[in-house]
Amino acid sequence: MSLRAIHIFFISLAMALLVGFGLWSWTNYARLHAGQYLAYVVLCVVSIVALAVYLVKFIQKTRSM
Repeated sequence: MSLRAIHIFFISLAMALLVGFGLWSWTNYARLHAGQYLAYVVLCVVSIVALAVYLVKFIQKTRSM
């Protein structure tokens, strides 16, 4: 497995974990109405978008390698 593939795998894994944490935070916010969980959801969404942009740019940059 190449270093590029490992990098793509770990970025994808981080995004999947953020989705799980975001869903967990959303269910806790819906149940407890604590603002910290809503903040976690927002941070997860922002992080997922940032990682997705990074992953696309990384794939485009390393495609020719």
